Amino acid sequence: MAKVFLSFLGTNKYVNCNFLFNSQKIKNVKFVQEALIRLVAKDFKKEDKVIIFLTKDARTKNWEDSDINENRGLSERLNDLSLEMKILDIGIPDGNSEKQIWKIFEIIFKQISENDEIIFDITHGFRSLPMLCMVLLNYSRFLKNTRIKGIFYGAFEVLGPVNKVKEMHIKDRNAPIFDLTSFDNLQQWSVAADNFVNYGNSEKIKKLINKEINPILKVTKGQNEAAKNINELANYLHKFTLQIQTVRGDMLVKGVAVKNIKKIIKNIKENEIEYKAFSPIIHEIEKKIERFLTDDIKNGFRAVEWCLNHNLIQQGITMLQETIITYILDEIDLEPNKLNRELVSCAIYIKNRKINEDEWNEKCQKNLRTTKSILKYKEFNDLSKIYDELREHRNDINHGGYLSVLKGDAFQRKIESAYKKLKEIIKI
Repeated sequence: MAKVFLSFLGTNKYVNCNFLFNSQKIKNVKFVQEALIRLVAKDFKKEDKVIIFLTKDARTKNWEDSDINENRGLSERLNDLSLEMKILDIGIPDGNSEKQIWKIFEIIFKQISENDEIIFDITHGFRSLPMLCMVLLNYSRFLKNTRIKGIFYGAFEVLGPVNKVKEMHIKDRNAPIFDLTSFDNLQQWSVAADNFVNYGNSEKIKKLINKEINPILKVTKGQNEAAKNINELANYLHKFTLQIQTVRGDMLVKGVAVKNIKKIIKNIKENEIEYKAFSPIIHEIEKKIERFLTDDIKNGFRAVEWCLNHNLIQQGITMLQETIITYILDEIDLEPNKLNRELVSCAIYIKNRKINEDEWNEKCQKNLRTTKSILKYKEFNDLSKIYDELREHRNDINHGGYLSVLKGDAFQRKIESAYKKLKEIIKI
């Protein structure tokens, strides 16, 4: 794992100024790269790299020395710093066509290695280059497991036009460096929001919150109420989505995770939230769980709808069948224990195959009264048909497709059809 500083060198005739970052000042420098390296790359070692991307014109005008007294290039300025890390100058096209832009993308991507920690200076990214590199950095995060340690912009233009800046005394030429790393955080939040809204997966949200909140909780010894609320929300949301992904019907029916999520969201909304990127996601969480209640059998059916919306087909089939059993037992006031669940399953088999009482299996014979009470339940006929038509598909999907030649889309169609029929019987 290496640290890498990436920057573009432009073609303008730059003017010396002082660059300010937080409480630090780098005085009387022409190139923002020199200032940034002294500020944020001072701990780079031999294995680390500074990579400057430059066009032919930028190389001639600002990388190489054109006049030893007036126009010392960035290459010489960096050499004067006696830096320990490698300094690479990498040529790129001008970016005057789509083909050239893709070539730039390819060149930069090749310079990034697995697990690199990247600091990116976008000050002199020409035209679309800053946007291109933001996309590229996100791309490399997934394909090369890189981490963005900083994104910076040297705002020389706040001083005014170059001709006026030249008239200013050097002590008054103070240009700020903006830390734009939050732009990358926003990209990560966008991915996290997409994972949750479209796929029902809260893993990324939990990781981002832990990354941002845990340091705050550590410093405040858990006394920061806003941070504590958000951390708890992430944990309960993760528990809830895992319950659906792993078909934890009993936990979903009890609704403890949902109850806590709703309570925490209420607390967060009553106080001004400090974490702006997370604020819109809270609204999405609230919308997606609003129909889940506490101690409600129908949570199992609502979980089936969640599975349909997020392409969790195997979980949805299992959840639908098992919730039908739970619902029937609840309607006739029987405990949803192992024996009673088996009796409902047997009763469904009996009903749909018209098996005579003298041919019932031993378990149903021993529990004759319970079995008959199940068969007499008013909605049993319709619910048993829905359950039974999923039996083959559940068995097939759980055996990996080795028992039949059903195609993948058959499962989606089957559960959608079964759930539609269920909603005609039960108000969910």
